[in-house]
Amino acid sequence: MKDTTRIRLDSFYAAALGCAPAELRAGRVVVAESDLERVWFAKARPLLLYGLTTTEGTVIAARLPVATAVRQAVQGAAALDEATWEAMRRAVSALVPRPARLQWFTGVRLVCEPEGFKDCAVWPSGSCSPAWPPSPSGSCSPAGSACPPSSLSAPAALRSGDAKPADTAETREISPAEDLRAAALHSTWGGKVFGRLIDGQVVSWVAVKPLSEVVWDLSVETLPEHRGQGHAKWAVSLALRFVFQEGRLAGWGCDRDNMASLAVARAVGFEEYALDFGCAAGGAAGPWVMRDEDGRACGRSGSGESPSGGSGDGAQRATTSIANYGGDRQNADWSSWRGERLWVGLKSTGTTSGPR
Repeated sequence: MKDTTRIRLDSFYAAALGCAPAELRAGRVVVAESDLERVWFAKARPLLLYGLTTTEGTVIAARLPVATAVRQAVQGAAALDEATWEAMRRAVSALVPRPARLQWFTGVRLVCEPEGFKDCAVWPSGSCSPAWPPSPSGSCSPAGSACPPSSLSAPAALRSGDAKPADTAETREISPAEDLRAAALHSTWGGKVFGRLIDGQVVSWVAVKPLSEVVWDLSVETLPEHRGQGHAKWAVSLALRFVFQEGRLAGWGCDRDNMASLAVARAVGFEEYALDFGCAAGGAAGPWVMRDEDGRACGRSGSGESPSGGSGDGAQRATTSIANYGGDRQNADWSSWRGERLWVGLKSTGTTSGPR
């Protein structure tokens, strides 16, 4: 990864977390108070806290009163090791009454820059990519000059190295009007949706999330019966061409034990930027609500406003608990998982495994 790319990413993620870029590489654990509204790339919502661990430091962004409790728990920590991780979790749990539901997650954030892009699609001779023919192993080859990301098709003789034969295969932008899943993804993220079609059926979708001026994340889905056949790499390659033509970096987030997702990302040129982690509260049936010392609701997640009947400054007085209205998600019991994976893995091998 180029230094200029790392600097752009540090500035982008620091702004989302509410910290200074230098604090991401300060050699210690930093806690920042934040409403977390700019952390749109996190796995779960509503967030109580979200953090990034780079090879040189950790920043934890959290809402009040969680930020105050976490800051006390990790005070003086040089890294997010096992002891610090457990102290942070205990501090958050102490603020949550028994009915509440917490979802802790751990993942990895990756980025692809144009210079590192490896186009995993096989292109016919004479097309805009000079990467033809592919290597005998069917591995990815460096991308060539840009071409319009509109439609890519190939007859049966021109398959990607690991895709099974098919009578007709096509990779192109999928209109929301022609596919229900593409319509749902477009409605959620507002960006283009690219797909891999086999015999006229979309088997893999890649949605672009155009939610910042720096990084556009990709969301990838493949039908279970078509996984492991290289289809996602075709669609991702086309989406990446679009992202780079728009002058953005491509982002990717997934669970640390999602080996299939990581394999696709690395195959097309994504590199690890940081490990991420967080805690969300509330189930699908309702948000979590902060309460003051008298038990009165004083702030809802995601709204930025006090509930009806509450005082405007109530959120500043929330000190004791976070209650859950509705939801049936059970607490994730990851007590056997060791927090040391949160930071050791990236420093040593660039990958870790663990539940998310």
